[in-house]
Amino acid sequence: MSHLVPERTLLAGKIFFNFGQSSIDCVVRRLTEEAATLEMESGLGVPERFQLRLAGREILPAA
Repeated sequence: MSHLVPERTLLAGKIFFNFGQSSIDCVVRRLTEEAATLEMESGLGVPERFQLRLAGREILPAA
């Protein structure tokens, strides 16, 4: 079994929720095919499910 090592990153991102009507800026600190570590000014109001968009990349749905 292979283990994926998280890619350390410093990418600008944005999370979208409320059917794309609301968004919050974030920084992606670590990224794998299955997960991301996000940093944002406040975690208040962030729903459990959202979509992540990275600059120049496709929208990634939250699992």
